[in-house]
Amino acid sequence: MGCNAQQLGHIINPPMELEQWRSRFHAGQALPGISEEEAADIVYSELGLGLSQRKIHKLISKSRITDLRNGGQHSYVSARRLFWVIRELQAVANGESIHPRHQ
Repeated sequence: MGCNAQQLGHIINPPMELEQWRSRFHAGQALPGISEEEAADIVYSELGLGLSQRKIHKLISKSRITDLRNGGQHSYVSARRLFWVIRELQAVANGESIHPRHQ
């Protein structure tokens, strides 16, 4: 399985977006995360439209992270954590263990 020069360039030299993120992180700037609307769209996309607004809000709340770099004064919705929460909910709904060692 090979890769072309552009793909290899992304592996060797991270894309510009990653460089911008790193410089913002090191400068102590707050990263915005995703919006509540974007998070709700992700929940609908992954779990369907049958969820109540209350349940969607609860999933989004579980995905909120406090940015400790600024004294804990800023929080944001983490897409990564949102997908983890969704994956755990899907596993429980399917009767699967969310912890691999317990399978």
